[in-house]
Amino acid sequence: SLDIYAIINCARSLKNLTLSNDYLENLENFSAYLNEELLFNKALIDMSINKFPSLNSIVLTSSIYGNVVPNPVLGGGNIDTYPQQYGVAKSALQYLVKDFAIRLRNLNIKVNAVALGGLKGRNSPNFKKKYLDLNATSEMLDVHECIGVYRFLISEESGPITGHTINVDNGFTLC
Repeated sequence: SLDIYAIINCARSLKNLTLSNDYLENLENFSAYLNEELLFNKALIDMSINKFPSLNSIVLTSSIYGNVVPNPVLGGGNIDTYPQQYGVAKSALQYLVKDFAIRLRNLNIKVNAVALGGLKGRNSPNFKKKYLDLNATSEMLDVHECIGVYRFLISEESGPITGHTINVDNGFTLC
């Protein structure tokens, strides 16, 4: 058996993150995305605690959209460009982190999340300019800047921190 001490998950399916003019299709995508996101993470945790007896830390990846609704300014003034299921799933994931922190406390397993926002990447120049105007540092987040937070949460230095979601978003959720 492997000595696994920490599990970090950053899974996301784009399959059901689509928007349609068809109400029933949107409802189906909404339900499917929530099921995928939450059931996958629950199954990962359940499997991990049974398979890895040395496990002491689980860190899930969420999004700032689990904490705040999308800013219409970023979507060209139209909030309907954002699939609701994404934010709802990320908010539910943050609840799941709290729930598992309580359920796994007797096993001495910490469960936390990192909510990322404003990652550099596939952003249009227009989105990037608007995002920079709306965050505290006027910068996009480089994926390499996130590693330290994960490293801290799986380390002994994080001590009693469990059941929490840490925002890593250059202050976007403050503005």
